[in-house]
Amino acid sequence: MTKNSEVNEQTPKEDSPILSSQIVGEGRSDAVSHHFMGNAVSHEQGKLTIDFGDIQESLVVLVDDSVILGRGAQENPIEVSVDLKPYGASEKGVSRRHARLHRTTTIIYVTDLKSLNGTFLNNERLLPHQARILRDGDEVRLGNLAFHIHLH
Repeated sequence: MTKNSEVNEQTPKEDSPILSSQIVGEGRSDAVSHHFMGNAVSHEQGKLTIDFGDIQESLVVLVDDSVILGRGAQENPIEVSVDLKPYGASEKGVSRRHARLHRTTTIIYVTDLKSLNGTFLNNERLLPHQARILRDGDEVRLGNLAFHIHLH
C-alpha cells in the first residue's frame, strides 16, 4: 500500500505547472500527454492560426488582449471579434458569443462563455468562465465546429 505522502509527492498540485518529466511513464495516452507537452508560448505577440482541417481553410488571429469567437449577428456585428459564420458556425451549434481567447505576455488562454453547446479543448469540455492554456496543435471545438490551434 502506498503512503499518502508518497502519492502527493508524485502528483502535481492543482496550481503547479505540469512538466513533461512528470507525466512520462505514468501510463497516460498520447492524446492526453500531448496536451501537457505542447508548446504554450506564442512568440509573435499573440498571433495564432485557426486551422479548419475538414474544409481546408485557415484563419490568422491576433490576440491583442482579448478576442471573442462566435457567430456574428446582422443586428449587432461588433458583438464578436472573430465571426465563424463563414466556417459553418450556425449549422454546427456555435453561440453568438461562444468563447474568449485572451493572453498574458506570451501565453494564450481559451475560456467558454457559458455557451449552449460547450467549448472543448482536446475533447475535454471546459467549465464556463474558467481559462485554460492553449498549446500549439491543440484541438478546440465550439459546439460541433472543430479546429486546430497553431501558435506563431
